[in-house]
Amino acid sequence: MATTQAGHGAGLGEHERHGLRFAANGAMGEAACGMCAIVLAIIGLAHPDWIRLASIATIVVGAALVFEGALAAARMSAPHESHAVISTEFLGGIAGVILGILAILGIAPSILVAVAVIVFGASLIVGSIASNRFHSLHTAAGSSDDGPQFVPLPELTFAASGAQALVGLAAAVLGIIALLDRETDNFTLSLVALLVVGAAVVLMSTEIARRMMHILGR
Repeated sequence: MATTQAGHGAGLGEHERHGLRFAANGAMGEAACGMCAIVLAIIGLAHPDWIRLASIATIVVGAALVFEGALAAARMSAPHESHAVISTEFLGGIAGVILGILAILGIAPSILVAVAVIVFGASLIVGSIASNRFHSLHTAAGSSDDGPQFVPLPELTFAASGAQALVGLAAAVLGIIALLDRETDNFTLSLVALLVVGAAVVLMSTEIARRMMHILGR
């Protein structure tokens, strides 16, 4: 498999290589956001000022999903399918950032953070359904007369998409339970959901970056 991937990397044109570098850089940015979310969620679980920390973690996770939307656009070849993924993960990230900012401003933070967690979960679920249809990166070799070439990317397999869907489902359930808990402003469930999403983002994005770097032959 490594030989096949390296062969594809050597046959890529400059435009395709640039696209892969962009996608790899986006994945690393996504991983950085996920790591920050993990740190903030862990501190928030043990810190008295968990309202502010949960709000900031919400913004960071939203930024990670924005990176994921850009990454999906870079790695998917069919324009209408790429748009379908961006409309869920990218817009879900934007919505999460807005909700996090409003929560920092003190506008019903417990409710807004829980709603943002639900949005993140739904975005991951819908995004995983769309990603199931892509098991290869469509790249055109500049000097090839045989048409488009396909570079296998294991992170787009059904298993990876299924794991993303499970993470999204867990986040959505935790967000719904936190939203229904109106007796206290307990952010524990929301912070746990943000921690889970952050960990999933780090694992998936670092693997994507590693695979793409390997294809490029770096």
